[in-house]
Amino acid sequence: MKKITFALASASLLALGACAEADTSEAEEAAVEEIEAEAEGVEDMAEDADTHEQEAALEGEVDQLEAQADMQEEMNEDEDMTVE
Repeated sequence: MKKITFALASASLLALGACAEADTSEAEEAAVEEIEAEAEGVEDMAEDADTHEQEAALEGEVDQLEAQADMQEEMNEDEDMTVE
């Protein structure tokens, strides 16, 4: 479980770092796609979980990542509107 949490934290930091350096909407979209890909990976792990508790915990992580991706998309849209 610690490895999963570390992987999620690492992916989140990478995605946020990519957004911080992003000069274009393509880079911002790539950050969202990276978060979504991580969510899919965690979702796959949830399907393969040995116990219901592990599955529930992983599904919670998926929900958090999906919410993070949605929030990042909103931030990207807000930034695009500010630039225009």
